[in-house]
Amino acid sequence: MNKILDQSFNSEFDKIEELTWYPWVGKDYKNGIRRVLVIGDSHYSADEGHFDPECYTDFMSTKQTTRDILTRHLEKGETWNFLRNLESTFPESRNFWSKIAFYNYIQEPMKTANSIPTGEQYKIAWRCFANLVKILRPTDCVIIGTRNDKYSGYMLEELDIRDYINNDDDSLKINNAIPRKRKIVFNDGYSLDFFMIHHTSHHYSPDQWHDFLKQQIPEAIEWLNRVWEI
Repeated sequence: MNKILDQSFNSEFDKIEELTWYPWVGKDYKNGIRRVLVIGDSHYSADEGHFDPECYTDFMSTKQTTRDILTRHLEKGETWNFLRNLESTFPESRNFWSKIAFYNYIQEPMKTANSIPTGEQYKIAWRCFANLVKILRPTDCVIIGTRNDKYSGYMLEELDIRDYINNDDDSLKINNAIPRKRKIVFNDGYSLDFFMIHHTSHHYSPDQWHDFLKQQIPEAIEWLNRVWEI
């Protein structure tokens, strides 16, 4: 397993019934000046556009799927548009994966790239999100994919989490997507602002989204760009 991975949260993750795969947690996330959580959309069990049952079974057979994919990317050079564009959104960060936490929002592999999550999958995703946030306590959160606000109001109310929509400018569009800005507050007073951005896999301009995030979460961007002094 990659040396920049922190597995100290695993026992807490195991308590989350809805969680299919362990999140990636960089070794410098827990004690970082900022704790940045990035949430992807889904894993896809498709081969050349068609559902691959063997891939689906492999993904569901282990909690390490997300970590294994990122390890292949970091250690073996295997990569995908989603990851390349995500990294390019933070072009000055040399320690990106060691400083962030990452997991995929939908807790079941999509069967094709065009598959749309069901209502039940979104509801499970919100329950999982709430439980993970309680454990990871991020200071900043970026969610990949603006469609992932579906069922948010209903589920946050069910989970007794206060929710505030904070779209300053509905006319703002980047890559034909309107960024979603929200604030949630838990019963213990912990609060989190999060931003939903365009999916990074296609029709995505890293420079434009970098500029947007730099304006919205400047302290997080500064922290991600900071080079460790050894």
